[in-house]
Amino acid sequence: MASLIRRTLTVVRAPPPDPPEELARDAVARALRHRPLYFGLILGAIVLIIGPSAPVLGGAIDDPSRPDLMTAIFAGAAVLEGIVLVFFAFVPRRTVKAIRRSSDRRGTPVTLSSVGSVTTLFAAAFAAAPILCGFSLLAVSGQVWRLLLFIPIAAVMGWGLWWRVGQIVEESARQGIA
Repeated sequence: MASLIRRTLTVVRAPPPDPPEELARDAVARALRHRPLYFGLILGAIVLIIGPSAPVLGGAIDDPSRPDLMTAIFAGAAVLEGIVLVFFAFVPRRTVKAIRRSSDRRGTPVTLSSVGSVTTLFAAAFAAAPILCGFSLLAVSGQVWRLLLFIPIAAVMGWGLWWRVGQIVEESARQGIA
């Protein structure tokens, strides 16, 4: 009889709860689930706009200007923008504090999903900025290489911001944002 009761209690017992770290990892993964979509939509829209016009602008200008100084300034500004954004602006602790202050001012609760969505949209828009600089130089000069120069800058900046968004969402989860 005692063994029957033990077996029954063993079967009826609930499984142990998941550890808090595993729950936090699941919440972070859910918050970042739209990150590829947002980056893809913003960068894809720019490619759809710029792509068809690049060959037309590349050969259509009869007397193109040669904005070499402007190209150097734009390239330097894009690299500097990437460094500032990745290492100084998208710092996880500071960003989470700013998000909390903004939420308190508005009087609306902040969720991990909204942190992931908003920071991803900002990061994707910032990563697209160098491509727009290259497009403006293409439009002025008619030289496609000026646009192509900015694609690796945008790719490295996008990778750095992608990484930082993940850190920001993880820090938000550590600070108790659910």
